[in-house]
Amino acid sequence: MPAAVKRERGARLRTLSHELSERRWQGKLGSADRVLVDRPGRGYGDDYSPWLVDAPVGSFADVRAVAVTGEGIRAA
Repeated sequence: MPAAVKRERGARLRTLSHELSERRWQGKLGSADRVLVDRPGRGYGDDYSPWLVDAPVGSFADVRAVAVTGEGIRAA
């Protein structure tokens, strides 16, 4: 398969993956979750959804989804 075809297919798959992730994150707006904070300002929910959260690294934070960005779900 030509390299150009591989690049084009890869780009389409990355775009689709990003769109589907954002759709799933939008479905969490207003809901509560428990997030493990693994680095400053970021953590993951039990379904591995990325969260933007202000909590100490290594802690679990009980949060509510208030917005969605290209990087994940913004927590309050």
